[in-house]
Amino acid sequence: MTRPLKHLVSALVVFAALAYSVAGGGSAGAQLPSRLWKHGALTSVSCPTTSLCWAVGFAVPTMSGGPPSTPRILMTTNGGQTWTTQKVPGRVCEQSSGCPPTPVSLESIACPTTHKCVAVGAYGYANSPAATGMIDTTTNAGLTWRSVVLPAPVSGERKNSGPVLSQVVCPNTKDCWAVGNGWKTVRNATGIGPVAVIYATTDGGGTWQAQKTPRTPVGGTSSLTSISCRSVKDCLVIEDNGTMTMPYSDRRPTVLSTTNSGASWVVQKVPASVTGLNAIACSSVSSLCTATGYTGGEDAEHGVIEATKNDGRTWRQVFAAPTLNLDGITCHSTACVVLGTTNSYQQVVVTGPQWAAHPGAPISADGVACPSANKCIAVGSYGTDLRAVVVTTNQAKTWGHVLQM
Repeated sequence: MTRPLKHLVSALVVFAALAYSVAGGGSAGAQLPSRLWKHGALTSVSCPTTSLCWAVGFAVPTMSGGPPSTPRILMTTNGGQTWTTQKVPGRVCEQSSGCPPTPVSLESIACPTTHKCVAVGAYGYANSPAATGMIDTTTNAGLTWRSVVLPAPVSGERKNSGPVLSQVVCPNTKDCWAVGNGWKTVRNATGIGPVAVIYATTDGGGTWQAQKTPRTPVGGTSSLTSISCRSVKDCLVIEDNGTMTMPYSDRRPTVLSTTNSGASWVVQKVPASVTGLNAIACSSVSSLCTATGYTGGEDAEHGVIEATKNDGRTWRQVFAAPTLNLDGITCHSTACVVLGTTNSYQQVVVTGPQWAAHPGAPISADGVACPSANKCIAVGSYGTDLRAVVVTTNQAKTWGHVLQM
């Protein structure tokens, strides 16, 4: 089965869409717009205040044929207790051949203020060169959204192969970066492979410029999966290297760093024991950046958390758990929350800086945002019904009820 972006495939498995949020004491009043989706998922959430948040994802009207997925944007003004849907703009056709194929998915959102947000994703299937990136922006708290046409990347991918964007970050109101991958012909292999792409804006998302990425050290192909910035000058990006035809043991992650707002990016190595990295979050009040990942070979992965205080030049392991799979991470000041699962697929969260594991809500979480040191809102998918989960405001150490919508 050809698949859209990574979040869509999990929703096709579990037939669901949900959002779960922090609300003190586990209040049972949270709800999503009635009958919004039959299937789908929320993939990312951003909260400029403790009460105001936006979440993005996609809807799948049916699980057996029919219309493909469509993007969704939701907003809450009361800390996740109720959500309203906002209108997503129509597609922008970037290629001379016309619009790329559906499905469409929004993968990430960043809201630096109560009125400005940038959401990114892709039109088309993630493993198809016909896919192309999408960027939607708002400057009026989502009353209206507009689509932005992307320039060609500066990474040598094949002509007419648009980028797929996986994450966006905005350290201030004007400067944002979006990362993902384009496509190029793979040497000594059949077909095409991904190649890293980085886009930057200095006007709040109105226009975007492609930035040059360094040569990939392994395999000739790479994808950028996560980005975080300590400031407008200092950012780190996780790079997933290698091709699917390479031996699993030969694939190694690296980190790209910039200290000049992306004018140049430098490849930083991670410890040899780290087989892969999933997500990264940097503190805005210190030099600390923290990444989730894993060690071990295929089907024998062990979750780890690695930290750096010098823009990725050296790393220190701060947490390891052989039975955990660690994925999304967010940090508010020095307090961090990591989403994960056990090997038996039970949900967990790991909180720092003490780095202790706690039981998670019984859902599959894809994104998390913490507008304060204690309050967090996470989104994802689970089950066959539309659900919302309300949790307490104690840095996700305990979770509230799963609410069936």
